[in-house]
Amino acid sequence: MFGRVKHFLERSIRNKMLVVLPLILALVLFFFYFLSILTLREKVYASFVEEARRHLSYFSLLVSPLGPQLSEEALRNRMPEYLLYLQIYDDQGRLVYRYASSAGARWIPQSVPVSEPGREGLRSFKKISLGKIRALEIREAVDGRFLLAAFSRKHLDQLLFSQTVLLSVIALIAVVAMMIAIASLSHLVTGPIRKLAREAERMQGSEIGVRPLSLSERKDEVGLLAKRMNGLIRRIQEQEASIGEQKRSEALVNVASQVAHDIRSPLSSMQAALQHLGQIPNADPKVEDVLNLLELSARRLTGIADDLLQKYQGEPGCKKVFSLHAVLDELVGEYQARDPSGRLRFVKKYASQAISICGDRAKLQRAFGNIIKNAVEAMEGNGEITVATARLNGTVQVSFADTGPGIPPDQLKSVLEGGLTVGKQGGHGIGMKVVRETIEAFGGKLHARSEWGRGATFRIELPFHPVEEAFRMEVSAGSAPILVVDDDGAIRAQWRMVFQEKGLESLLCESYEEMVRRNIPATGSRTAVVDYHFDNSGKNGADVVRHLQRSGVRNIVLCTAEYWKPSVQKLAAELGVTLCPKPLPKIEIRRVDQKKSKGHHVLVIDDDEGIRLSWEVKQEKLGIGRLDSYPSLEAVLANGIDLASVDLAFVDKNMDGSQYTGAQVVNILKQKGVPKVIVASGEDCKKLQADPLFAKADFILGEKLPESLAPFFPG
Repeated sequence: MFGRVKHFLERSIRNKMLVVLPLILALVLFFFYFLSILTLREKVYASFVEEARRHLSYFSLLVSPLGPQLSEEALRNRMPEYLLYLQIYDDQGRLVYRYASSAGARWIPQSVPVSEPGREGLRSFKKISLGKIRALEIREAVDGRFLLAAFSRKHLDQLLFSQTVLLSVIALIAVVAMMIAIASLSHLVTGPIRKLAREAERMQGSEIGVRPLSLSERKDEVGLLAKRMNGLIRRIQEQEASIGEQKRSEALVNVASQVAHDIRSPLSSMQAALQHLGQIPNADPKVEDVLNLLELSARRLTGIADDLLQKYQGEPGCKKVFSLHAVLDELVGEYQARDPSGRLRFVKKYASQAISICGDRAKLQRAFGNIIKNAVEAMEGNGEITVATARLNGTVQVSFADTGPGIPPDQLKSVLEGGLTVGKQGGHGIGMKVVRETIEAFGGKLHARSEWGRGATFRIELPFHPVEEAFRMEVSAGSAPILVVDDDGAIRAQWRMVFQEKGLESLLCESYEEMVRRNIPATGSRTAVVDYHFDNSGKNGADVVRHLQRSGVRNIVLCTAEYWKPSVQKLAAELGVTLCPKPLPKIEIRRVDQKKSKGHHVLVIDDDEGIRLSWEVKQEKLGIGRLDSYPSLEAVLANGIDLASVDLAFVDKNMDGSQYTGAQVVNILKQKGVPKVIVASGEDCKKLQADPLFAKADFILGEKLPESLAPFFPG
């Protein structure tokens, strides 16, 4: 009911009825009032007559013989003046006068003569009170012969008029009070509604979400409506924020994809150029260090581009098993190459056994790099950083201790949370925030301890999973022993145990000189493991490898703690040997026939000249007998390449300057009879694997160049 009344009032106000409605009510009230006056007038007169008769009936006992007769005409003439004439009886009960009234009574003339008394000798006998209306004249003849009582019609009309005016004033006051009440009710009911309407207009004018409606605190229907509107505003804000975030994410994904694609091509070209420069003989060791730094930086840039793409595409990082020490060695080597003066020193205290971790390698390396970077900047490039690893209680412990100014203990927590930088200028703490988020993503914990003026130590605990990245070593078929040349007796003992577990014999030497003295190659060994640095010899690992190769040994593993250096990797590629890290990882041995991976015909279709150059550099290492590389399928067909003779074809996903897409090239090559077609996209391979356009591809790689062709020729 209240809701209907409120709705009616709202409509009335909207239609400007606030003034019209009371006027209509007043007119109706006056109409019924005057109608009641018209019907009430005669009833009032009649009631006066009855009341007068009741009060005057006993006077008949006092009336004396009749006085002079009033004529009918006299009575009729006096009728307009008087409302009432009462009947007067004498002492014998004879009628002297009879009353006449305009309230329906008619005049009945009497045959009894009556004389009208004069005014002389008359005295006021009694005044009869009828409520607020008073009898005006009640007279008695001096001789007591008659009694005349009369009421004035004029005076009664005046009294009725005064009552009408009084009632009109009361009605007017009631109308004004009604208007005030309606205005107050309008303010109480429609005021909040108008306020809600203004809020709705602000919402329509894109001012939504400035603040919640204050009317929600009310306990009535308006408060309930305000609460519902606040809920609607919150949902709209959430939807707008979600839509805005989605649009920003889509834009970032597009930018990240474009940046990743645009960065990878020049990086690949730069890496190929660096590899080419590394092949140029140069006796200056500083040149080698500079090339190492450039290549490591290029690799990290590639990892950052990949991480950017994965992050904004909402995809998990590329999880795989990798060597923890390899990640640390690359970072340490990069910073050492930046400081040719030697003011920045690194001390490695690694665990004796290899440690493998499963996860996103690039992200973890970035986190470690941020810690080292902060330490270097805090020490201003002059000091010592100790990098230590250990396996303890089912966890992997990695610590970085510097000799910088340290961090006040009361600020350690803020530094770990990010947003606060201590000991360097212009820092914002963003790097440490990335460290914390990355470590938490690996399921680990970040700890720190420091004393102001005595350096800082950051310790990372990572969960250890018994998953190791195995080093796959190929041993030439045959019963000849395997040669091990290393100046570290513990390493030689480890290799001997590995070979014994596989039922293989081994020959152990500590230097190049001992190997030559014992004439080891003459024993028929076809597989050898060689250290890179010898403290007890003037020769290095490269000299040992070349000597063995001249003696006919072709399957050689170069084992070194500097496996992460690009210059060492280039050297291994030049020598055609395999690199094995130190400390030794898990070793898997497989007997193979070397001829199975040699002499393949490989076709490369890539519009990046740097990538094609990289293939030429790695041709010998990959065991490629014939390599054909072209920027497009049109160039392949124009040069008359016999596709039926191709063993492997590596195709780029996107090729500029060609009418064929990567997917179309794959389909055409398969139709031409190429047995194995590999898409080398340099991007996230998961999306391409799910793309039906590349369904005919035999393999999809995330890198442009493979490390080996063996995976494509199983068995």
